[in-house]
Amino acid sequence: RHCLDTLHRARVRNEVMFFDDEGHESTRNGGLRRKFLEAFAGDPNRYPFQPVEDTYRRREDYYVTMQANVLAEAVCGFHSGAGNVLLHCRAVYDALSAYRPVDATGRRPQVEAELQLKDNIVELNGSLFWVTKCEEESGETAVKLKGFSLEGRSLETALQRHGVAEGRLKVRLFAGDYLVRYQCAASLQISAPKNLSLERMVLNPTRQDPGTYAMCRPLQPRLMPFNEDQERAVKSLSSRVELIHGPPGTGKSTTIFHVLSARMPAGAASVVTCVTNQAIDAVSEKLAITHEATNGMRILVLGNPSRVGKTAGRYTLANLCLRDSLVVSMKWALNLLQKVLKSVEALQQARQQRLWKAHRRSRLSLSYIENLPSVRRYKLDLQHDAMYGRRQPANFDPLQFYLDRLNSTKEKMARVVVRSKAMRVPSRQPPRLPWYGLWRRLWDVENFCQRLRRCVQRAQQALHVARDTAERRVVRQTRVFLCTIPSSYQVRKLQEDFPDDFPNRLAMSILDEAAATAETYVPLVISIGVENLVMLGDHKQLNPLVLATGGDREIKDKNVDRSFMERAMACQCPLHPLRIQYRMPEVLCQLVSQLFYGGQLRSDLSCQIGGLRLSGSALRWLQIHEMETEVGTSKINCAEVKHIVAALQSDSNFQNPREHVMIICLYKPQAALLEDTLRKFLAYRLDSGSIKVVTVDASQGSEAPHIILSTVRSNDSGSIGFASNPRRLCVGLSRAQKSLTVFGNATTFEQNRPHWQQVVDYFRRQRVLQRSALPIPAEVQDFVRTRAAEMVAARAPRDDRREVGGVRMGKGKGKGGGSSTIRCRYWVLGSCRYGLSCTFAHN
Repeated sequence: RHCLDTLHRARVRNEVMFFDDEGHESTRNGGLRRKFLEAFAGDPNRYPFQPVEDTYRRREDYYVTMQANVLAEAVCGFHSGAGNVLLHCRAVYDALSAYRPVDATGRRPQVEAELQLKDNIVELNGSLFWVTKCEEESGETAVKLKGFSLEGRSLETALQRHGVAEGRLKVRLFAGDYLVRYQCAASLQISAPKNLSLERMVLNPTRQDPGTYAMCRPLQPRLMPFNEDQERAVKSLSSRVELIHGPPGTGKSTTIFHVLSARMPAGAASVVTCVTNQAIDAVSEKLAITHEATNGMRILVLGNPSRVGKTAGRYTLANLCLRDSLVVSMKWALNLLQKVLKSVEALQQARQQRLWKAHRRSRLSLSYIENLPSVRRYKLDLQHDAMYGRRQPANFDPLQFYLDRLNSTKEKMARVVVRSKAMRVPSRQPPRLPWYGLWRRLWDVENFCQRLRRCVQRAQQALHVARDTAERRVVRQTRVFLCTIPSSYQVRKLQEDFPDDFPNRLAMSILDEAAATAETYVPLVISIGVENLVMLGDHKQLNPLVLATGGDREIKDKNVDRSFMERAMACQCPLHPLRIQYRMPEVLCQLVSQLFYGGQLRSDLSCQIGGLRLSGSALRWLQIHEMETEVGTSKINCAEVKHIVAALQSDSNFQNPREHVMIICLYKPQAALLEDTLRKFLAYRLDSGSIKVVTVDASQGSEAPHIILSTVRSNDSGSIGFASNPRRLCVGLSRAQKSLTVFGNATTFEQNRPHWQQVVDYFRRQRVLQRSALPIPAEVQDFVRTRAAEMVAARAPRDDRREVGGVRMGKGKGKGGGSSTIRCRYWVLGSCRYGLSCTFAHN
């Protein structure tokens, strides 16, 4: 083990490049950051994905595959250009200042996610830089950046090298997540993890190594009600890797609560990871019940307080330190002492005022005052200063001087008397005397005031010490660490920063939404030293999102987008199902259950009773026949946008401000067009959060009382693209708590078999498929038409060909010119009556 540790340190020293606090390179050896920069600048085909096997015999093969796939995923994400953001930059002292340009309203945005650039890859003047340091400037409208390039140049001097003062900075990719995953896989390839049993079962899920869970304690229905499936799943945990299948709304957060409260060993801690911050907030709401209780499960949320949810934000490290019991006690004591000191000082000032008051003008004659020794001495001093200083004598009033001197003397005497003389205060005599009455005792006020000042000073020092040690106490008391799966590295950081206070055992790691977690995150979970792995998820919903330059076929064939939960299921790992859902109304649950879960998903009694009241409006399909519009490689449907806005303005189902509405779009440009339109006509509801527009991928893990599904696709051929993915359909249908309203062309979607056809048939059998007859205001139609035309023009291909009539023609007149018929974009939007014969002469 000593030889392996020595080899590991040497290997890491040669591979990892360290940077000091100023962001400069501290070693000259090539590091992982340099390796990533080389991959980004090189040919993406040099970094292919490696196939993921079902089982591995050699641990080195598994970690080499994970490293290769992380690097390939980073390269594909870099070249996809999906997250490119353009910023303005200027050279400042020893740094580069980046800021967003002024928008149309004349305001600059605040420093949000776009300006959190640490560990981002940025492009400036054709060179790639890795940002190693990012600090906010004054006003929170710009940030100072430091970094390095592949050639060893620093980011802060990039503009000076080209002799310009300002430039444009393109943010290409956040590479910190890929770097951490690659580092963990590379480290585990060299040195074995703390827990070998868990690693062996990750390599070969067919093994059934016994877990280290505690004996099942009684579940607590008083704190968190549970059903039979949840109880069975909690009591059945026995092996190192456990799988719990949780369809939408089946109470996975409740199951996590009971797993932690009933199966976590005493004195140990656990880690709960989720894919989204919304899921972290949902789990925090459950675990917060016992956080403040005696011997309860104290939780710590690792992440940015501004990005996590409202509940989870209360349990971040910074906010818990503010509410630390010792810090709160010392602040209370300091405030009390300061109030008492202020009152005593006010008492002393009042006593002093009673002894000294400003006098009226003296009755002494002016000649007598002028002959006083002190007055004559002061007058001579003024004349001497005026003579040698060559300046005019100051105005001298001997009477005022005398009064000031007298007042000053009496004030000093009053201060001395107040400080030296004790104060008589009334007090009741002791009860042992036979008679009761008031008697006076002496109180040395000045001595008491001095002791108070010393107490305040000591309390300030104690408060300073309490704040300095608050983080250690919070980490020492924590039993559950919550974070998103990319932020799991912060658990390792806590282990390194607080080695004496971090819990000695991490009994289990619970992966919520495990079916949507890429397997390249598994080495990160193993590296923090957990003993057991419990995965909760639904393999019928969206799988991990992995970008690939070779298309989806490559990652499907090589199982790159397969989660570890699905790999374990393929190896016949035992699965504990949850079959009772608490979210959807009964009429919607029947559809989802028949389509995806073989009819095994059933509703709780509360959903069945609530569904009786909502059966008339729980499901609706509003038929819209207008054709879709191409926006680059994506799609929009202007008619759906108009009808959705009209429904939000007039439909009674969407008028309750307490019941939020979530609009789910199958295409991202459709979501952008909808948000722009709502910002124009329903901005107050959009700002208040009662209306939210998301894509179907971003909606996983969330829910809302009312769901509007915008299907976008409408054509005669029945082509619906990636909307045919049954996982996306499952997510889109299962978010609603009270009602689901679908806007789209049912004729187009019923041609897609078997899932969409069954959906349309189910709506038709329920007699809720009807043509949309909502009144659309003229201003909404004009705005949507104009905004859609702008989006089409912005996404139009830019080449060197010109348009003449309805034909694109090349520059030359020879054979190489070529031509192809195109459509007028206004005709596509329904506002041009000329069609293919349009001369493009209109505005």
